[in-house]
Amino acid sequence: AQAFVVAVKIPTADDSSGLGSGETDYDVSWIASKTVNEKTSVYLNAGYAWIDEPSGEDVGDVVHYGIALDYQLTEAVQWVGEVFAEKELQAGTQTLVQCNTGFRWNPSDNLTLDIAAGAGLCGDVPDITATTGLTWAFELK
Repeated sequence: AQAFVVAVKIPTADDSSGLGSGETDYDVSWIASKTVNEKTSVYLNAGYAWIDEPSGEDVGDVVHYGIALDYQLTEAVQWVGEVFAEKELQAGTQTLVQCNTGFRWNPSDNLTLDIAAGAGLCGDVPDITATTGLTWAFELK
């Protein structure tokens, strides 16, 4: 299966608050997935982000890519692992590489909870990261 994703980051925060750039960014990504067997799937992705520079800063566009693997442990629990990288297209910048692994739990058909931890592998990235998430799917009638 393949997907093409277009995303727009709207400027909901500003640079002075330390929460965002205050600028609009655009991203396009291609995602391909392949089911290896009934319990395992592999995913590849690649994308390009156009970064709008805040005044006074020199920021380049970004190329990003990664590979992920998931394995169905039980009917409701899935293990996920990924390695991903990004490279700012500006002279003198280095490629940043991180890995992440965790679990997804589907207690019902429309609810997914996930938790993961990761580590930096290359570049100026955090030594350790942690994420958690909730996805609730619903229909609008």
